[in-house]
Amino acid sequence: PIVENALRHGLSGSSQALKKIEVTVEYLSGTTAIIRISDNGIGISNSMQASAGGHQSVGLQLTQQRIRNFNDTHTEKIELKFSEANSADPRNPGTIAEIIYRKSLKEGA
Repeated sequence: PIVENALRHGLSGSSQALKKIEVTVEYLSGTTAIIRISDNGIGISNSMQASAGGHQSVGLQLTQQRIRNFNDTHTEKIELKFSEANSADPRNPGTIAEIIYRKSLKEGA
């Protein structure tokens, strides 16, 4: 749903000549992984203003519910964050979505 939203809501309204979505995975200290999805589209703020009534994607709602369910039943934790990628370009600031996975440090977990 996150990549789909980047395509549907971020890049479709972008005036960028070269539209990009990048997916990266970064491992930190053996206990944390960050999956980062970034685009150079219109950004979260502009996208929310463009969609009447503050529409939130059903796919994102389901993803957030899955994360809550996972966090309630596992010692590992997942967090989902969104931010503007580039505040220097107010028309096309882009969006960064980060899925952060933290492994439990408990013995036997």
